[in-house]
Amino acid sequence: MKLFFINPISMLFLTIALFVGFVPFSNAQHADIWLTLIDNQVTASEINSETNVPIYIDLTTGRALFKSVFGTFNDPNKTDQPGYQSLTDTFNPDDYLYYRAVGSLLFWDGDTWVDEVPNQERVKIRDVIYSYSFISDTGVTNPLGAIAQFNENGSLHQHIDFFIENQAGSDPAVGAYIIDMEYFGTNTPGSTIETHLASEPIRIVFNYQMSDADFNEAFNALTSPPEQVEATVPYPHGALFILAAVIFLFSFYERRRKTIVR
Repeated sequence: MKLFFINPISMLFLTIALFVGFVPFSNAQHADIWLTLIDNQVTASEINSETNVPIYIDLTTGRALFKSVFGTFNDPNKTDQPGYQSLTDTFNPDDYLYYRAVGSLLFWDGDTWVDEVPNQERVKIRDVIYSYSFISDTGVTNPLGAIAQFNENGSLHQHIDFFIENQAGSDPAVGAYIIDMEYFGTNTPGSTIETHLASEPIRIVFNYQMSDADFNEAFNALTSPPEQVEATVPYPHGALFILAAVIFLFSFYERRRKTIVR
């Protein structure tokens, strides 16, 4: 009987290929905010309905947490992520979804999240009718903005624009920034009468020109208990499972080979 052995070098390359191959896929997963209703209150769904992956939770506040990166549309200071989606028959058909910016701008100083930015940075939001909201470390200006009208089936999929800018006119400081937003439904454009009650605040963490490693450190400070932050490794669970399986197979065949050689 002819026995088949996996060359250790081939196994090593297979391991690397499988492991590395899963990382870009995981990082590229679409991360829109999926909205639903709980007792008529707008709520961020605990599961991303497109990827079937649980959302992040900010352990410091208990708020739903979403990532974004500035640098789309050939503009390093702009992004339209995350967008907003909902399933059919969720909201009142033809009602309107609005946001309300709340709180103030937070900045990662390299060690902790602080409520003071380096040099007059602020996040600007442009809504669907080109009205602007501004979030700085001193608070919010013009907090309300329109996102979309729900379809006749009670769903939506819409993106608005976010910008990072420096009020002094220079380049914004490289780093991570947090804003907080609420969402509500109304049946009249421009009205603040809530047909769907306002959500609890939702947090969006923006990466402005940070390395992935530095941004992960800032993000992990929100999602991991303090004693576990430094030990957190941002690898997909699927990749770790395959890595363990490949190592097991390698060990198994290596033991078989040594036994037969003896």
